[in-house]
Amino acid sequence: MKSFLIKLWQLIKAGFKALLKYRKEPPKTFWGKALDSIIYLVGSLLIFGGIAVLFWVGRPYAILYLHPSEKKALEQKAELGQVEGDRIIIPSVLIDAPLVEEITPQNLSRGVCFTSESSRPGQKGNTIIEGHNLAEFGLFKPQSFFSLLELVKKGEKIYFFIKGKNTFTL
Repeated sequence: MKSFLIKLWQLIKAGFKALLKYRKEPPKTFWGKALDSIIYLVGSLLIFGGIAVLFWVGRPYAILYLHPSEKKALEQKAELGQVEGDRIIIPSVLIDAPLVEEITPQNLSRGVCFTSESSRPGQKGNTIIEGHNLAEFGLFKPQSFFSLLELVKKGEKIYFFIKGKNTFTL
């Protein structure tokens, strides 16, 4: 078997040498080689950069589906009320974020914010909460709080902890 593979490899090499023999291309100049190198480098960076972005964007989905125990732990935390400060918890999509009053870029990186004209959970009116849903890129930076918000389905529980617990069903 080994000798067969060696002979096959030699046959393939001979075929490529024959193809290259009939290719009429002048030898490349220094600038032609430099341009080829730049094109290969840029192409490689685009491919590896695209793969890195794919992993970064797919990371929260992988965590959601590969670690179902985290959903159960978050549900238990919300049911038992083991929460400090004002928070929103949506166990089905692993959201556990601080609730912050004023909308500023700094507050949006710390948690999710109430708009000034919205009511609070449990009060009459609509509650409007804003937060980022895209990842911040960089080494060791966390995913945004609402990265998986589009996966919340009707009938799932949303827990608000504002001076106590309020539970709502979507």
